[in-house]
Amino acid sequence: MLGITSLNAYDPILAKPSWRLGIVVDTLKDFDCPACTSFRSHFGMGLAHRPGFFSPLMLFGFADIEAEIADKLEGNHRLGGDIELGGLVDISENWKIGFTGAYKYFPLGDDKGFFAATFEQRYSLSQNLDVRLEYRLADESNEGVLAVNLYF
Repeated sequence: MLGITSLNAYDPILAKPSWRLGIVVDTLKDFDCPACTSFRSHFGMGLAHRPGFFSPLMLFGFADIEAEIADKLEGNHRLGGDIELGGLVDISENWKIGFTGAYKYFPLGDDKGFFAATFEQRYSLSQNLDVRLEYRLADESNEGVLAVNLYF
């Protein structure tokens, strides 16, 4: 998995857009099929807004183009995109919470539209160690994840 997101809070002087891209090998989240693997790539542009200069809240929105390849899909592929809104909250220096809601629509290939949502939190125990708790909802799939990550 490779995912890069650049959130640049809106500034009228230096108007830099937010962007993201990703290349992922994962299970199909909108099918009730935990063994169905897909290859997906996406690119999107968006805007981010921080309500105040020292505000712990960052709100954002993205419009993405997405392509996915999998045996379970009609024609083995789908092409479309999504509109996503979300936010990040810095509860403390070590504790962060993120939430998103999106509508994904794929008009080409496996024609489908569905809603997806995530709730994530991360607590950093040290510079190289964190604990994450995540909940993801996508059409027919619910997923909870508890992870301990060690960085080196």
